[in-house]
Amino acid sequence: RKSLLKLFTNYNSCKGTKAVIHEDYKSNKSKIAITALVGYRLNNSKMLYTNKEVGNANSGNVNLGVEIANIFGKDKYELYFSTKIGKFDAQMQHVIKEGSQFSSSMHYDIDLKALYLYNNVGIRYNFFSKDDYKMFFDAALGLEYLINSEVKMDQISDNVVDYKLEQELENKTGVFFEFGLGLMFKNKFGAEIKYSTSREYISKTHPAYSYKIGNFGLNLRYRF
Repeated sequence: RKSLLKLFTNYNSCKGTKAVIHEDYKSNKSKIAITALVGYRLNNSKMLYTNKEVGNANSGNVNLGVEIANIFGKDKYELYFSTKIGKFDAQMQHVIKEGSQFSSSMHYDIDLKALYLYNNVGIRYNFFSKDDYKMFFDAALGLEYLINSEVKMDQISDNVVDYKLEQELENKTGVFFEFGLGLMFKNKFGAEIKYSTSREYISKTHPAYSYKIGNFGLNLRYRF
């Protein structure tokens, strides 16, 4: 390519005309891409009572989503918006009093379930490209909404259920940051490792209890 450019430049110089070199128009033009997402999240859940951690649990769930990206800068950068929906569940225990020979025991068994929707706005940088492969890093600001939630709390004394309480959750801090590292093949198929910072939810009927949930997961990607 350099040899041809030099030849044409010399030719135009001999003719007394100015050489105009045109860059690849297609590579500079921004474009829109739509990507289907299937993910698996590993959730680390912490239960707090009056802001003190009293229980934790690990669980996993599948989520589905879609991403719309504006690709620009010779396909180096992508400004994207994604939305995902999924279910979450976790079982935790809050021990109030340990039992002994002279005293009774008491604890809460807590079953947490939620249907969530979360949206991300972020920037992606394609930092390595060779043949059919492309590696990328992205960072995003997210906001998670609870569409439906249910917390079942059983108070148990000496292995006997004293009472059952059902609650709903609401967002306390639904804003989070998400970071990812991934690989695309032929700009069609891809996989990405994701890490999300914790979100906090509070019980509507028992506000002394709150729950922090952070995620680490894998997304499979298909770009149309």
